[in-house]
Formats: sequence, C-alpha cells, structure tokens
Amino acid sequence: MEKDRLQNSAELTALLSAETKRFETEELYELLVSMDVPCSPVNNVEQVLKNPQLAHRGQFRHVRIHSGEEVPVSAPVIKFSEAPGDVRLPPPGIGEHNEEIYMGELGISKQELDELKNEGVI
Repeated sequence: MEKDRLQNSAELTALLSAETKRFETEELYELLVSMDVPCSPVNNVEQVLKNPQLAHRGQFRHVRIHSGEEVPVSAPVIKFSEAPGDVRLPPPGIGEHNEEIYMGELGISKQELDELKNEGVI
C-alpha cells in the first residue's frame, strides 16, 4: 500500500511545486486555510526572529559571544510560571570545550588530542 502511495511522488512534487510558486507565501497560506487544509508557512531565520508571538513570549535573548558580537539565542521553549528558565551562558565557540570533553569525559591524552588536531580530525 505504501509503495502505491509513493509511486508518483516525484511527479506530484513537481506539479505541486510549480503550482505553489505562483503564489506569495501569505496568499497561499490564506487560500489553503480557507479550504480547511492543515498548513503553516515555513519561515526563514529572519522571519522567526521577528515573529510577534515569539517576541511576546520572550523566546529570544541577545547574548555576547566570544568574538564580542551580540547574537540572538533561543531561550527555553517550555516556560513555567515559577521557573520560566532563561539563557545563562552564551553558546560556546567552536572547539571551546574540546579539551574538557575529549580529555575529561573521553579519557583521551593530551598527546592524542594534539594528534587529532594536527590531522584535522577536530
């Protein structure tokens, strides 16, 4: 049964893609909603960061990262009235915790870690 359902998926995807490209996102969304089709627009990062509902919930915090730049990061999605959660630390820089993880958690020696770095593995 599943095979039958997927048999023409490439052709169907091409047809749907061509048809939906004729519309602006909001126009297509409104049309589909009016026809009781479950749907939602797929937002890009900029749109997500400007979403009024997410702003109202305080979903994003601006934090200063290791380079000194301020970037938006997502706060915890689940919020409780007595423990709403927050962003306590900025995201780490690339490789910032390598020694702690590789040597501390994984037991790799400093020499092995240096070899991995020199070989471009990490």
